[in-house]
Amino acid sequence: MVLLGYPSHTATGARSVLSTECGLACANYVDYVIKNEKNVAAILVEPITGTNGVVVPPKEYLPTLKRIAEENDVLFIADEVMTGWGPCR
Repeated sequence: MVLLGYPSHTATGARSVLSTECGLACANYVDYVIKNEKNVAAILVEPITGTNGVVVPPKEYLPTLKRIAEENDVLFIADEVMTGWGPCR
């Protein structure tokens, strides 16, 4: 297993939003790791992290990771908890 950190973010008010430049650089690094390790079975990502604050990636980040997974015949797993449950009342 290769563990990669979540991209850095900049604070914008109450929530954090990843810059497009940073998010795509991180996605490209995932592609680099897959191509150089040659034994990666899956990309497992938490689309919106909650433990680091509410960190939302740029719109291009997840589709880029998905494309990288497909191009390298690697499973793409989006383990979403923050938006999956919605508000409980």
